[in-house]
Amino acid sequence: MTRLRFLGLTASILFLLPGCFVGSSRQAIYETCSRDRDCTLDADLCAGVTVEYSNSTIRDAICTVDCRDDADCPYSYNGEPGGCYSQDIGRDDTSGPPICFERCFDDRDCLEGFRCLDSTQLLIDRGDSICVPG
Repeated sequence: MTRLRFLGLTASILFLLPGCFVGSSRQAIYETCSRDRDCTLDADLCAGVTVEYSNSTIRDAICTVDCRDDADCPYSYNGEPGGCYSQDIGRDDTSGPPICFERCFDDRDCLEGFRCLDSTQLLIDRGDSICVPG
């Protein structure tokens, strides 16, 4: 009888364990998100980002942090330090509050769904490149 109770208890625990993890996955810094609580602790903000390309505008949101300069920005999974730029980033508009973006050398450095754009394509520091939705 004790063995049957043990097996029943074990089965109950295993059945309940998956429920413990529902909703616990969080987005890391610089990944897309829907709301602040989607982001891990290293990214306290789910910020809307608007990117103006020459013929279109893309809106998305990323897990990030507010910043005053690059020193406030965490490193990303690709090993690059973040860059502090306006969340409304494009050719003509940089009016939004500053947030951290993932830096890159090319599209392969960016997460899926992001592109690596440089200072010839965005109003960012000359010679810099960041990952933006697109």
